[in-house]
Amino acid sequence: MNPAQNLKFAARLLRRNPALAGSAILVTALGIGATSAMFSVADGILLRPLPFPRAERLVNVWESAPGRNLPSLVAAPGNYFDWRAQSRSFRAMGAWQAATFNLASRDSEPERYSGAICDAGFFGVLGVQPERACLQR
Repeated sequence: MNPAQNLKFAARLLRRNPALAGSAILVTALGIGATSAMFSVADGILLRPLPFPRAERLVNVWESAPGRNLPSLVAAPGNYFDWRAQSRSFRAMGAWQAATFNLASRDSEPERYSGAICDAGFFGVLGVQPERACLQR
């Protein structure tokens, strides 16, 4: 069979059973959409470089407790300060911790924002300047 005959045969089969045709089209569309979404995530996270100068030199350091089956823990503040004072391997170190903040003005309801608590060295390590945003209503 040539390709034209194959297409005619497929169209004839799908015309006889529209439920099968609809489900095949739906499953194909969902598969294409899921694949596109996963590629977009992988492209944004894994393939594109971070938007910082010399991003290939950035590392993230954790503590671990394998005896308690905890492969990565946030470093204790005392340990971080010791690492920063004694480190000869890193040019600079910065610490951060994810946090949420509630902000409100006198005339509005509080709003929750996601952010981070950072030490003084954090922005220097990234090579960026912090931005200050003023919320006014």
